[in-house]
Amino acid sequence: MENQSIDIDELKLSFDTTVDHLQNVKWTKKTALTILERMGDQTFENVYEHQSVPGDETCQFVSCDIGDWFDRKRGDTEASRNWLKPHLKAYRDYVEQNSDELDETLKKRGCKHRLVIDDTGSRGGDRNHYYLSLQKVEGLDAKLIDLPDGHIEYQVRQVPKMLPCFEWMRRIDLDGWKLKTYLGVPLILGAAWVILMLWVSTFQNYQYISAWLLYSVVLFGLWVFVHPFYGLLERRVSMAPDWMLPWSVIVAQLEMVPMNQWKANGTPVRSIRLVRYGGDCSVCGAPVAVVKGRREFGGRLIGQCNESGAEHLFSFDHVSKVGVPLRSNAFYGKSRRQLGEYYR
Repeated sequence: MENQSIDIDELKLSFDTTVDHLQNVKWTKKTALTILERMGDQTFENVYEHQSVPGDETCQFVSCDIGDWFDRKRGDTEASRNWLKPHLKAYRDYVEQNSDELDETLKKRGCKHRLVIDDTGSRGGDRNHYYLSLQKVEGLDAKLIDLPDGHIEYQVRQVPKMLPCFEWMRRIDLDGWKLKTYLGVPLILGAAWVILMLWVSTFQNYQYISAWLLYSVVLFGLWVFVHPFYGLLERRVSMAPDWMLPWSVIVAQLEMVPMNQWKANGTPVRSIRLVRYGGDCSVCGAPVAVVKGRREFGGRLIGQCNESGAEHLFSFDHVSKVGVPLRSNAFYGKSRRQLGEYYR
């Protein structure tokens, strides 16, 4: 199976849901479950920390790799393969024989796919490469499986790189002191600006006026740097500032997403994360990047085709992950120029 264009969010959700399900039903194949968990841990470590793409070579494992996790005899490919086969078969058999129960669990968590352990077939030396993949299941979310003509589907296909000094900002969980700092610092700085302004208007001292003007300039400069983080309070998604990204990354997004944790008032704890959404143009098949809209689309994020950036434009909704054509006077049918295969 070709493992292209996998949504990282969907893969993570399907993985977590499947593992939770197997643990809840007390699945007796403990070694097979542990193999699945270790494959997931290694895959997501590569995805989030090393910007790998799900299914590429850095997220594939040969039988010896998996055997090493269990202190099997190193380098014995044949023994590792013979040991691994029945465990992989046990997982695949469970998914096939208990698909109704598993699909119901996946549906409740909002998954559109089943989690499968796929392989590439033999590559020199009869070595299969195993990796986590997704299998579409009709009925889990049919409205997103068959999109209307002209629409596109967005995916988080890769976690973008960051400058090393800002790596700690890749994901910020807004709970405890982090939430208080996130909300409190702007309030304190704003209150100080108001107090200083009132002080200046009362005493009209030249030194106070100079200090207030200098403070205003510094405050404005800080706001220019951090305002994308605070736009998330209203819109939940914004363009990541350029100062966070290396030259090799042209665009990325900041997204405020709910976590599986809850406050005392029943609202979810949220997390700010760096992502890069993308899709494939429904007209020509070229990559679609999420950018800041201009002119008639100002004040919103839109999807822009790399080949026809002025005409092939789409709405962007990070919740539904579906883009609707924005140009009413542009062609959104299938193009004669088949770029889809070229870009793959």
